[in-house]
Amino acid sequence: IQDNFLDLLDHPCLVQISKRGETAKKVKQFMIPVSPKEKLSLLKCVLAEKGSERVIVFARTKARVEDLAHALREADIEVETIHSDKTQGQRKHALNEFRKGRVGIIIATDVLARGIDIPEVDYVINYDLPDMLEDYIHRIGRTGRAGVDGFAVSFVTRDSLAQMRDIEALVKCRIPLMRLDSFEIDPSILDAPSRRARAKGEQDREHKPRKQRRSLHKDVRYNYSGWGDKRTGAKK
Repeated sequence: IQDNFLDLLDHPCLVQISKRGETAKKVKQFMIPVSPKEKLSLLKCVLAEKGSERVIVFARTKARVEDLAHALREADIEVETIHSDKTQGQRKHALNEFRKGRVGIIIATDVLARGIDIPEVDYVINYDLPDMLEDYIHRIGRTGRAGVDGFAVSFVTRDSLAQMRDIEALVKCRIPLMRLDSFEIDPSILDAPSRRARAKGEQDREHKPRKQRRSLHKDVRYNYSGWGDKRTGAKK
């Protein structure tokens, strides 16, 4: 595309907003290792310690978004949700409630990660890591905008550890742990192989060719002269 433009335009100037893997300089990145069954408890602890105003929580699926919203509302925490099943009017209402400070938390899928400007987001929580690495950049870019500091924290399980390592390679930095007073983390999660990796190892072992067994009758010849007449070791 650039080569074609050079032929069509007179002294064009290229303005590049960001490079691949480049994150907002004002966004501090953290991760917290957690088991899947403790994710919801961890979310509540982060919101309690780090604040529940101006927060965006990203989840992988529409069902997950609604489940989290239901759980937080039961804990008397007001939230709005945004995903592809929401109409344009419902999305606009949710964003307006958030912008005006009537609701402090938005739980969303990656439909909110791109192309929407939400000012003064304090921090972002990756409840689930994104399937596409580039979406991580867009997610955490919702905070730390216009010169304002912000941070992003990602929940990492054994099964998502490989994704986290790929993200670290993309952003070219080692993402540190975030410690909480109200939640005891288990750093060994970051060292243990995922179930997927363990299953692959077991599968590899199953498909590893076994040593061929030596036949017990390796040197035995059979001479058949009829039914029931079977003699072993017969001479030619």
